[in-house]
Amino acid sequence: MAHPLLDVMTSAAHGVFPRVDGYVSFLPDLPHGNRAIVALTGHAYIAAGLTADHFNDVTLDGFGEALAPATVLRVADGGVIGVNDVILVAPGTGTRIQTPSTSMWDDHARVRHARHLRTAVVVYGDERGFVTVGQGLAGRPEMSIGIAETNTSSGLGRHLIGDACGAVPIG
Repeated sequence: MAHPLLDVMTSAAHGVFPRVDGYVSFLPDLPHGNRAIVALTGHAYIAAGLTADHFNDVTLDGFGEALAPATVLRVADGGVIGVNDVILVAPGTGTRIQTPSTSMWDDHARVRHARHLRTAVVVYGDERGFVTVGQGLAGRPEMSIGIAETNTSSGLGRHLIGDACGAVPIG
């Protein structure tokens, strides 16, 4: 069964956003003990298995306070705090990937980081660079890209993003 945050993010990727109401919605824990705060324009989601009662002494709203340090610390509950990140979306094309899967980048920091954050990570690439594709936040397909220094401004990044979209089902 998919985590409810996946529906929220998939809808937003298709241009359907939550109401701009300033509210915060509380969702169950994410798989593998992960927790997250996702803030969209005017509405936020806390996926941590907590309720509003856990935040009685913290200012909390969907207009930015959900990402305030006091809220982040409360959600982390002594655990690891990652970084604020942006989610960019592109539809999956379900086409065949042209770049072969590889293990040549397994020691790269970005690949190790992807495998720490995601499950079922596959690395596609060659000596020019790579893209990782795996299951990330709430089970959503996620990618990361690494380009060898000699290939910057070569269009390889766009090519790898296209390949990564091909590894994801249509839509």
